[in-house]
Amino acid sequence: MVYKIKDVFAKVSVEWHFMPPAGTGDTHYSLMHGTNCDLVIKQGADEKYIPTLYIENINGPLADFSKKLSDAIATLPYDSIMVEPASRGTLKINIPAKYRVSHEEHFGQVMAKYLEFLKTGSIPEWEIPGMITKYYTTTSALKMAKGN
Repeated sequence: MVYKIKDVFAKVSVEWHFMPPAGTGDTHYSLMHGTNCDLVIKQGADEKYIPTLYIENINGPLADFSKKLSDAIATLPYDSIMVEPASRGTLKINIPAKYRVSHEEHFGQVMAKYLEFLKTGSIPEWEIPGMITKYYTTTSALKMAKGN
């Protein structure tokens, strides 16, 4: 699906297989373009099928960008997150195993949070714009697909 929101184009494509090929694992690829960098999440053979965040510098010297990124990460409430060079102009964020959860564990966390929202009858304010965008996009796409 390719669409435009507020003069910004976005593309979403999904390919789902019931089981990964033998000897492999789940795969994922996301690319988000930004003003100063691109964020890329890869989960393939090179990453040993572990979701990995890469940050591609697209604006200015890599040394300056790397320093700003390391400084920003140092403000997070997590220890041991490291930035390392991955390839020309690209940095890799190393997230320790203690902060990683499996897909199934994450699903359980999302479900618990949903049940909490259901019980209290409210969701955080920051969730609302994303939900409106998601449902507007999907319902508009369905209307277009049906020719309405």
